[in-house]
Amino acid sequence: MGRFCAVPENTYNLIAIIFAHAEYVMKTYLIISLIADDKPGLIEDLAIVVSNYSGNWLESNMSHLAGKFAGIFRVSVDDAKAELPLLTYKLSMGTRATFESLTLNPIY
Repeated sequence: MGRFCAVPENTYNLIAIIFAHAEYVMKTYLIISLIADDKPGLIEDLAIVVSNYSGNWLESNMSHLAGKFAGIFRVSVDDAKAELPLLTYKLSMGTRATFESLTLNPIY
């Protein structure tokens, strides 16, 4: 004999409400490249700024050469928060280091 699982009627209504109100958040993917004096806490500061923009740190490659920190990072941020001039400003002001070079390039 087969098994039957009864699902209450209100469960379907709840699922419909959840999908009706769910927002699909579009992401912008960015490549961030930078060169700065190497300072303790620099990576943590960068991660905090990305996190404040509802971002995700996807991958990175970092090097320490002659007292300088060089890094290239791929991050994603919500489209609604992907204002590149403001994000560039926040990255440069929200860290302990002074950048010699800082660029943000969207990936399409």
